[in-house]
Amino acid sequence: PTVDVSKLRAIGFGAALNPAARLLQESVAALAPPGTDPARLRITALQAWSLVHGLAVLILGGQIPHDPALI
Repeated sequence: PTVDVSKLRAIGFGAALNPAARLLQESVAALAPPGTDPARLRITALQAWSLVHGLAVLILGGQIPHDPALI
């Protein structure tokens, strides 16, 4: 399916608006093969951010233990 990456900016994932997003996008780009579609890079960065955010919420909510081995 096609993803409208312009919507990522609307939810605050625009790198210019969010220094953490910029760092994550730059890190994803550094690890990606040369020539990777920029839209794919933004989607991958959003997926990584979502995964980390979800884990943090579960730990903070006490739903899973705070265990460095999970990170």
